Amino acid sequence: NLLQTIQTNIMLRSLSLSLVISTLGFAQNFSIRCLLNNNLDIHQIDSLFQVSVARQSFSDLQIRFTYPNAQNPELHKYLIVQGNEGNPLHLITTLLNTGVFQDVKMDDLASINLCTNPLPPVNDLWIANNWVNNDALTLVDARCAWSITTGDPNISIGIADTEFENLHEDLINQVYQINGPNSSNHYHGTRVFGVAGAQTNNNLGIAGIGYNCKGALERISHSSNGSAWSGNIETAIWNLYTDSIPVINVSWTGTGLDLLAAEEIAEHSVIVLAAGNTPNGSNHSAIADIPGVVLVSGVDHTGAHGPTGHRHNQWVDLCAQSTNVTTTDISNGYTGDWGTSYAAPMVSGTIGLMLSVNDCLSPKQIEDILESTTNPITDAANFPNGVGSGYLNAYRAVKAAQDFNSTSLDLYMRDRLDDVGYDAGYTWTWNFDDSPDIWVRNQNDGFLNQVHESPEYQSGSPVYVYVRVGNKSCVPSLGSEKLALYWSKASTNSSWPQNWNGSDPTIGNKINEIDIPILQPGEHTILEFAWNILPNTGIGTTWNNCLLARIENSSVDPITVYPGDQGQDVYQNNNVSMKNLVVTNYISGSPQVGADSKGSELYFYIGNTNTTENYYDIVFGNLEDNDIQISQVSEITVHLDQQGWNIVYPYIQGREDIHMRGSNSFTLMDSNPVELSNVYFPGNVRIPVRLTFNFLIDEVDQSITYDYHVTQNYSLPHAEIGERWTGGYIF
Repeated sequence: NLLQTIQTNIMLRSLSLSLVISTLGFAQNFSIRCLLNNNLDIHQIDSLFQVSVARQSFSDLQIRFTYPNAQNPELHKYLIVQGNEGNPLHLITTLLNTGVFQDVKMDDLASINLCTNPLPPVNDLWIANNWVNNDALTLVDARCAWSITTGDPNISIGIADTEFENLHEDLINQVYQINGPNSSNHYHGTRVFGVAGAQTNNNLGIAGIGYNCKGALERISHSSNGSAWSGNIETAIWNLYTDSIPVINVSWTGTGLDLLAAEEIAEHSVIVLAAGNTPNGSNHSAIADIPGVVLVSGVDHTGAHGPTGHRHNQWVDLCAQSTNVTTTDISNGYTGDWGTSYAAPMVSGTIGLMLSVNDCLSPKQIEDILESTTNPITDAANFPNGVGSGYLNAYRAVKAAQDFNSTSLDLYMRDRLDDVGYDAGYTWTWNFDDSPDIWVRNQNDGFLNQVHESPEYQSGSPVYVYVRVGNKSCVPSLGSEKLALYWSKASTNSSWPQNWNGSDPTIGNKINEIDIPILQPGEHTILEFAWNILPNTGIGTTWNNCLLARIENSSVDPITVYPGDQGQDVYQNNNVSMKNLVVTNYISGSPQVGADSKGSELYFYIGNTNTTENYYDIVFGNLEDNDIQISQVSEITVHLDQQGWNIVYPYIQGREDIHMRGSNSFTLMDSNPVELSNVYFPGNVRIPVRLTFNFLIDEVDQSITYDYHVTQNYSLPHAEIGERWTGGYIF
């Protein structure tokens, strides 16, 4: 038997619980919460189950009671599993498959603080004496951000607002310029400026996030109650833009900007907008989706959005503290105020810090970094698609901006939304093949509609692929670089070049290559490809496809190829990106997942692209939490050809979570992920898989979209990077 079973017995001293577990190594601390089934006697568990899957076990796994010595016996059913090595997702699957636990899930990470040498606490008088709180700065890890930079006086933070008390003791040294008509002495501008740039460590008052940057202040003509005509706000914003101020804070309910004007400004200056102080509304919606426009809502000092009562909608990009925010006030005073008016300048001041370590960043790059470095909002699940990517982490944003800096030419595409744009620019995991910088349209409108569509096959008619390329360096590109686009039939394991270069044009081929125009530092471009999809060949009517974009012909920034390991090609090179997709209508009206049909089918490959034999783990099922799993509403069956059946059968026979259907097919009986471990594949053998979904309901709700994942990884971990995913597919 090629399987090597390694048993690890873990004993609870107060509970003779023995688990034999195994998985692939991945150097990352983790914590898992478990709840035992109600019908089990906890003192008899040792004789009820053994978990034995093989190849490599966790080397340092501890299990303990969540509530030791609890008087309520029901609390004895709660356990915590913690470890330093191994893939926790595999362990969760393994534990759930025992049937012993009614719930197994990842533990929440309560706080994130990545820096080891934060600056000492500030000496500002009001904070040092606890006359006011410093919560808003603590929440965003300001002291850690300041360990990198406290700002550059040559970087100006633009603020378009009411009157500013520029002679305030904590603001008098912070002003680069102040313009605009004098109006009534309203407090709002002074308070907004204090959050972004109050002088810090001066034994006075309070601290501001971007305190060594300077304020470019533009007064807006307004009434005594703080309201202003939108035309006056627009003029103030435009003046800051024409003065080349790189970030412009607008803590108002509107900007007055026409769409074209906002687009022009956001090409050069980040526009930071306060989302609004009521739960519902659409302030700024007309310009919020422009790259380089950042819409900020609020959280409280714990990172929760709900208690604020502030705006949540699809236009929000991220949040910062918006309740009891300490800031400067008129009459040389200080106060705590609430509102997204004060969340926005926390972001604007952070942008000042980011530009202080990398002034080559474009507004879009700044927005991408801000969104990819946030902390999770504790109650985000209560506001789906309403609170952006999370709440601001100033340290992570500034660190990413610093790491993003490149003095030699560096063109890039992103692999994921949390990819900050450099080589290996995100936490290595299985879902690296859904690039947000590649999208498909069924008509050539993708420059304006940058939303991916599933391509529809129509004989003789192309679909259109759009790829965004950016320059993250501080030097212009040469103009000799080319963007090449390739397609391949979907697979959980592919390799460059043989699966893409046309050596078998029914499996994959080059679509085209286009010259990349000269890109200035921080500049982006979008390139359009017409793709004539080949008629479907081989088995299947809805074969899935992958797109591969490569920035080629660069003498300065070449691609490093990892033979037989496409995943590392993508992860280790920021000039290589993938997009998986489903081509529909190979047969007119053929359904896809979520269509108005009781059945759907999809096709892809699994297997080995190396010349030598290998062992792989194949996982069927969602690896992320969704409100509704497709496995809960449909019967999922795997169909193989004879070669595939011969390979897979030894790993599925006799399993309770798999039902043999005959004719080389089997049904997955568990709504949780089902893993086939240590599957042996000879060299250069990939097998086609047909996956069918038979919905167990009379009619599929077309308003619901379902995700389903199939992933593959090497059964043995890599010595340096740990888990070695070869790829996956998201349907």
